[in-house]
Amino acid sequence: MSYPASLTPFVRRLQAHSSNTFKIEPSGARSGLGAGQVISFQLPSNSLLSLKDLRWCFNAKITAGTRGRLPNKISSLVERYSIEAGGVVIYQGHLGYNVVKHAKDTMNMAQCDEVCRNVMNHEEIPRLTGVDDADVSGGNEAPSDSNDATQFCVDDWLGFMEAKPEIIPTDLLPELTLKIYLAPNAVCTDSAGTALDGAGASDFTDAAGSPAAVYQINNQRLLCTTYAINDGLFDMMIEQRIKDNGFLEIPFKQYFTFFDGAHSGSTRFSIGTQSLDAVHMVWRPAAYATQGAPVLVSGFKGNGGVAAGLQLENSAHAGEKYVSKYFNFPKPAGLTGAQLQLNGSLYPQFLATPDEWNRITKSSANGKNNVVKSLQAWNDNYHIYSVRLNQPDADELRLISGLDTRSQNMAGYLNSTGISSAPAVVIICECTSTLRVGAGMSVSVVV
Repeated sequence: MSYPASLTPFVRRLQAHSSNTFKIEPSGARSGLGAGQVISFQLPSNSLLSLKDLRWCFNAKITAGTRGRLPNKISSLVERYSIEAGGVVIYQGHLGYNVVKHAKDTMNMAQCDEVCRNVMNHEEIPRLTGVDDADVSGGNEAPSDSNDATQFCVDDWLGFMEAKPEIIPTDLLPELTLKIYLAPNAVCTDSAGTALDGAGASDFTDAAGSPAAVYQINNQRLLCTTYAINDGLFDMMIEQRIKDNGFLEIPFKQYFTFFDGAHSGSTRFSIGTQSLDAVHMVWRPAAYATQGAPVLVSGFKGNGGVAAGLQLENSAHAGEKYVSKYFNFPKPAGLTGAQLQLNGSLYPQFLATPDEWNRITKSSANGKNNVVKSLQAWNDNYHIYSVRLNQPDADELRLISGLDTRSQNMAGYLNSTGISSAPAVVIICECTSTLRVGAGMSVSVVV
């Protein structure tokens, strides 16, 4: 007979354990970087590296524009990142990392404003007062970079950083390099004025005459947390595992993105993977890549008054919420139904209406709460569809249970009805890949 943990007095001990945090400087310039440039960091070697604790800290500012603003979520400045092991790419990343991040955060509770907003993540676009309490009503958002200031931090990564276990022994791997590819300036916003939406012709939600906001990154560095276990048993366990199986297997998330700039009823995509876990579909306006003004999230404060009690960065913005035009995902005009077709199989088994897709998407996120506060906001700002194809909680269980499409490259289609325009759509295939680490620092990836 066994008793539950709540009744059983016990304690576990891990001997000879230590931890520390290091600051890693970039391989190139640490300031003055902008859109389209690449940043490289050499990750710590010969240690137990915590992937979930990698923190890219920096100052960011708008250097050109009328009333330019940084995008909501500072991770929007990342277009892609990759991981190299001894010069060999083991994680190539995917274009549109920032779009995938917005979509995942919308569907999940990860960045829910009231629960766990990161104070250095620039969750909201400020209309009047910047993150350092500076008045930005008359110009661009440009936090000071003096005294090596770093007001922003990217610390919640998708992709390889979602590996399980989250602490990996880098002494078994060649030297790891993190490369970050910066997003275009279109992710930023540029407004004609700072009045509330609906006040006139120079509102915060009206684009400047010729939107031209340009961002710059300064004072960047990477903070890494490492661990050490010097009892000898851990090293013996790892060595024995490699002897028994020939390699260590580390699962991690991989995302493949497919862009259609003019969806006209059907969009095709194809993928071969050991585990297709989910398919996400993000609807966007055709002109999303043209820089514009912030978009007011439906149901929040405009010129008509306060419609919600949420307080953002400070009291000056009580009840307001904006998203960058680049990351605004409205329902296409006229859309009446949509359905996925994967190698002849239909998901769901019926042509689902947009309202039915809301429930299907929530189920795909394991029923978690999300940042969408109303059906109106879902239709106007967060219209994302999702179908889960693996077991619930598979990630926590390290269970590979999605569709195996390697025998024949899967042909997929997103089919829709009723669309009266030609919107853009991004199809995101979420997969589980595995990194195999063998003797002699040999590595391979099973996609």
